[in-house]
Amino acid sequence: MYFCCKHEPNYNVSYSEASEIISKTESAINNINILNIGTSNDVPTSSIKRVFGLAAGDILHTGETVINIMIPKEEERKSDFIPFYLLEFFNINWEGWVPFKEKFESEGTLHLGKQFLPDKVYKFLSSEGDFIDAGVYDGDYRNLVLFLSSYIDLSLESKFFFEDQRASNVSAMFSSVLMAGVDVIRQIGGPIELDLL
Repeated sequence: MYFCCKHEPNYNVSYSEASEIISKTESAINNINILNIGTSNDVPTSSIKRVFGLAAGDILHTGETVINIMIPKEEERKSDFIPFYLLEFFNINWEGWVPFKEKFESEGTLHLGKQFLPDKVYKFLSSEGDFIDAGVYDGDYRNLVLFLSSYIDLSLESKFFFEDQRASNVSAMFSSVLMAGVDVIRQIGGPIELDLL
């Protein structure tokens, strides 16, 4: 079929021909898996490195620290007030900030300080009243989320205005759904069959 389509752009594939090709392809792929040829049966890597901007600030009336996870904007418009896109945020118990810093700095995935962000972004973030620090996280996003989640106190979270609660933030909830999907795929632990999707 490839040869026909390559040399004859108007070639029409019949249903039976396409069905037979798909059936033979499926059989070949199954044989490759059974014979363990190449890397067809390797479990996909479970560590996915991503680079994000990160900023922290105190929330004094609840005793929490907000960790904002963001991506700096590539193109700036004069109308842009905020020089980054906020992906999501975590309102963690204030006691979680030091263990958070120690864990991820010692792993080499957290880099705090103005030298790690564009000047405009760091200047904007550090001008906020209860600013703690900002920088870059370049590690496995799942590890970051799991660690921060362990310091969330839902009784404190409920004291925020509705729009400041993580559960009411569309991008934070979308991110959670995506992360849950990644976890489901990781649990399968191997090649994913179409009927499992």
